[in-house]
Amino acid sequence: MKKRPATLLTEAPDGAFGHADLLRTIENQIKDNNPPETQRTLKRLMALGETRDYVIHLLACVLSAEIFEIAHAQGTFDLERYVSHLQALPDLPYDPEDLPT
Repeated sequence: MKKRPATLLTEAPDGAFGHADLLRTIENQIKDNNPPETQRTLKRLMALGETRDYVIHLLACVLSAEIFEIAHAQGTFDLERYVSHLQALPDLPYDPEDLPT
């Protein structure tokens, strides 16, 4: 089994958005088909042989990068950027090697 990549949001201080919230949000995006690219990316990567669990974590990495961008730029959700990062998977929008362990 492949090692899950680290997200940019690993721990949630009281009231903060954390890893479990990322996974729940991804599952909701898939269930609601909103945005549809999330579900398409899940199917695409699973067709390439990746496990559902691994792909869900890749999707959570993309969502964490979008949240990171919003927080640091004090901006808003950018659907175009988010979709672009989904389409680039399995390449992550950041280098996991740069994250603290």
